[in-house]
Amino acid sequence: MTQIDTYFRAEKAESLLFLLIGAGAVVLAVFAWMKWNEPFTKGFAVPLLLIGLIQATVGATVLLRTGKQVADLSAQVQQDAKGYRAAELPRMEKVMKSFTVIKWTEIIFIVAGIGLLVLLKDKGFWTGVGLGFMLQGAISLTLDIFAEKRGLEYMEALALA
Repeated sequence: MTQIDTYFRAEKAESLLFLLIGAGAVVLAVFAWMKWNEPFTKGFAVPLLLIGLIQATVGATVLLRTGKQVADLSAQVQQDAKGYRAAELPRMEKVMKSFTVIKWTEIIFIVAGIGLLVLLKDKGFWTGVGLGFMLQGAISLTLDIFAEKRGLEYMEALALA
């Protein structure tokens, strides 16, 4: 199995997980908003819906493009291994830099969620919003830490190739 297959197989698996988590969060948010008429539940539904839509979109996008990307990169390796490496390393450097912004955004979600839970603990709607942001931020951050680690390993393999 090549470094391309190893890296992108894991990318597809995690993007499917992101898609399922995001879709599940959206379904739960809509159900909670419509079924339970409580301020806490309505507040909880807001970040579930917003971040769930992002998770589902990112998951679907990566999942849909990965097959073609693997085919193109595999063909490029066969035809021009040096060209593949010369193009793929800068692309991956951009991907890795984007993780800084993504992780800080997720950390902000977590901190904002904790802040709302602590400062507005007796306000049902805002307590729900806080819990939703904290939960969604923690889930996304966890998955992105794994993705970043995988990206670093792929870059190391590229550098050695």
